[in-house]
Amino acid sequence: MSQWQRTLDLQESWTKLTNHEIPIHVFAQEVAEKLRSFTPFNETSETSREAYVNYMVDEVATEFENIAEEESDDVEWFDFAMGQLYNWADTSLDNQFGGKKNCWVRTAF
Repeated sequence: MSQWQRTLDLQESWTKLTNHEIPIHVFAQEVAEKLRSFTPFNETSETSREAYVNYMVDEVATEFENIAEEESDDVEWFDFAMGQLYNWADTSLDNQFGGKKNCWVRTAF
């Protein structure tokens, strides 16, 4: 089992989204805010995995902010952003099977 280094807890917002209590763009704003609140990892070098994760969190947060700013409820755009989020979150930090992974994204459980 992976050793997640942090958790992005979206369970409450995800439940509201899937129950149609909030629109996609409101959920997107909440995701962006939570991503921006993460403390960056210490970088061992400019080319380290930590540096990549620190750079990409900004890219992913920006994608969600763009959805929120446009007040977009475009499902394809949202799916693209969620794919970016999951790819970022699943980044290995030590290249070991079952080793350190960047971030657990908590939605349903």
